[in-house]
Amino acid sequence: MTAAALRTAALIGPLILCGGLCRAAERIAPFSPDLALVDPWSYELGSKQPFQGSYYAHFARGEKHLYYAASRHSTEWASPTLRNVRALFDKVRFDAALIEGTRAELGTNPAGRLAEYRADEKASTDKGFYKGSEPGLTAILASKRGIAFRGAEPSDREIHSQLFSNGYLLEDVLCFYTLRQIPQLQRERAFESKSFEQVYPELMSRWSKRYEVTSEQLPSLARLNAWHREKTGAAFDLSTYTKDSEAVAPLAGGTYVQRLSAEIGMIRDRFIVREIARALNDYDTVLVVFGHSHLATQRRALEAMMGPPVEQSDVAR
Repeated sequence: MTAAALRTAALIGPLILCGGLCRAAERIAPFSPDLALVDPWSYELGSKQPFQGSYYAHFARGEKHLYYAASRHSTEWASPTLRNVRALFDKVRFDAALIEGTRAELGTNPAGRLAEYRADEKASTDKGFYKGSEPGLTAILASKRGIAFRGAEPSDREIHSQLFSNGYLLEDVLCFYTLRQIPQLQRERAFESKSFEQVYPELMSRWSKRYEVTSEQLPSLARLNAWHREKTGAAFDLSTYTKDSEAVAPLAGGTYVQRLSAEIGMIRDRFIVREIARALNDYDTVLVVFGHSHLATQRRALEAMMGPPVEQSDVAR
């Protein structure tokens, strides 16, 4: 080999080697999100999203793929939300799915939650109605296909610890959870056969078990009404909390209820982004099924990890 060829090899060789190693490093580098890039929700932020209805965004980095189904919550079988979930499972072979409404601490394929979603599916006797909504459908489809699924929600302890340190009381949290649950109960058609007064004790029983609080700590219906007037300046009215209500939207500059929702929303979104990063470190192709607003608030953090979406569509083909 001539001296010139040796000099050329000396220059090019490290570049070739570095290129291969760098690509390998890109594949195996652990995902670590910058939580400072998680944004608070606002109507302005929502208006900047590519679609206002349910859609999905496909992020890709090396061999890693993230499909984020940004969903308008629905229990209607023919809705774009549930069609989108079904179409994504038909289109992509996922390694894992993360769902809303289930705590990460329950682990992978939590048997109790899957049993609940199967019961919801059996309860959906009306062919146009699907009680489990998009998280339940995702869990059921993942289970049928042998795909790992797990929740991506923080524990109640983590949420409450941060809220209490910010000056909120247990009563504030329990009353808020009750209000936040009403739109979901509306979607589940709970008030077609029962009044809110009949459903309320069932909710309190659920809160007592889940949050390990005594009956003395649970707000009575009269106390909920009084709390609502004290915090919002208006009497509680069930019609305010429709299935599409913005009354519990996470708005930092909104009503007391919306401000509390915003604080919880930020705690959740930061945790969810960490769980997405953890899933991408464990699996190659990950599906995330969460509410529409969560992708908006998490987008900058996800793009910092994965780059901008390579595909976004409101119809999964």
